[in-house]
Amino acid sequence: MAKKLAVLLVEGDTEYAFYKRLINYLNQFNSGELFSEIKYLNMHGIGGYCAKAYRKISYEVLPHYTGYKIAVFFCYDTDVFDYEKRPPVNWKEVEKALKKYNIRCYHIKAKPSIESWFLLDNENVCRYLRIPENTKLVGKSDYDKLTSLFKRGNRVYLKGKDKKAEEFINFLDMSKIMQNICYQLKPLCKYCGIRCNEKGRCFVER
Repeated sequence: MAKKLAVLLVEGDTEYAFYKRLINYLNQFNSGELFSEIKYLNMHGIGGYCAKAYRKISYEVLPHYTGYKIAVFFCYDTDVFDYEKRPPVNWKEVEKALKKYNIRCYHIKAKPSIESWFLLDNENVCRYLRIPENTKLVGKSDYDKLTSLFKRGNRVYLKGKDKKAEEFINFLDMSKIMQNICYQLKPLCKYCGIRCNEKGRCFVER
């Protein structure tokens, strides 16, 4: 039976840190070992996405994972696609470029943004920033609200470009977040052999 590899294409440094923490959290439900290997590739934004995805898979994945059953997970925010008349990425084009290598493609959509996921654990966001846990959220979007909280804590939130994102991500309660975004992660969980029960708690599908 061929080994399985899950390749996560993430938008930036913040997402890179978050998904690594998320996988580590999911890992505990499978005695420390998922049913597939994981590789994270930072896309550094969505500009030129198709060409970058093709290049990264061709040079950073395929030569090193011969004989593997490979699945690629596009991890991205939906807000830019919901509000733009012309979406910045043609997903059919990206999938077509990768499927010729017999790669299965899935989409992990943070609705409307990964900042929305972070704010599901607003208490720990505030604790990280050392501001009152009941600090009022100000802003139209969840990105604006998170940015506002960081300003209250005399810090700057750099979306996707924060090399210290891991420090912030480690403050978050992954269990609390996971219970609220389980349905958005189903393709990844299913591929890795993990599913959620009716209470939103994750466990391994034996």
